[in-house]
Amino acid sequence: MEPETNKALRPSGVISLWLLLFTGGTGRATEDLGKLSALDKALDIGINLVRAGEPVNAVVEALAYMEETGLFNAGKGSVLNRDGQAEMDAGVMDGKTMKIGAVGAVACRSPIRAALNVMLNTPHVLIVGKSGTLVSQCLDSNDTIGAVASTHDGWFAAATSTGGIRGKLPGRVGDAAVAGAGFYAMNGSGTIALTGIGEQNLAVLTAFRAVNIMRESNALEALKKSFLYVKNALGGVNQGGIAIDSRLGIGIFHTEPQMPACAINSTRKVCKMNFDLGVLL
Repeated sequence: MEPETNKALRPSGVISLWLLLFTGGTGRATEDLGKLSALDKALDIGINLVRAGEPVNAVVEALAYMEETGLFNAGKGSVLNRDGQAEMDAGVMDGKTMKIGAVGAVACRSPIRAALNVMLNTPHVLIVGKSGTLVSQCLDSNDTIGAVASTHDGWFAAATSTGGIRGKLPGRVGDAAVAGAGFYAMNGSGTIALTGIGEQNLAVLTAFRAVNIMRESNALEALKKSFLYVKNALGGVNQGGIAIDSRLGIGIFHTEPQMPACAINSTRKVCKMNFDLGVLL
């Protein structure tokens, strides 16, 4: 049962949606503006579904739109592995039911929709391997995309999608397909989507750690504390994340120079190329 304190502190009527794009550095200005525009459009798609009380579909359809644009290292724009093939990872989690769907090392038009299919239509959590074919232009990109959402009564959802690391070994699966590593959602605690070096998040279960921190701390503090843990445990950190805490505060923090993101709630909309010191809305 959700703690009564969380219910009492929750603002009435607030709905939230965060979208992130991680670039790991500055790109060409025209490309960056195009990606930010696509983020803004995906935000509009997602928030309408949040308003309809469908946070899981919101994060999935927002990312599906971004996959289809070919602008990001996800879906049509995925980078290639060492053998010149696109192998993509994606995952989605429903914070109310704790159901998870994920795919790893797949080649399909929309990995995030494939992940939702795993959640809704199979008894499994993660399916790995080739699934269909991908015909696309592969762009020079280092982006991972992610989304988190919350309804006004605290129904959380999270989703991530990526083409992974350029030149990776065939069959490599990163944190975007593993709940607790690259994404996590739990009603009463919070929701988070991460990006950066997937092996770091797989080693220390960064997403699960941050969501548990959000039981007592706000979203920005949870991101900072979990990234500090990564740094101390592994000797370095390359991370970015978006989160919504149990009080419906929405936060963003990144350790790299740039992480374009868009956010919207009932009172405010923000789209920026970077959030240098982090932000809590």
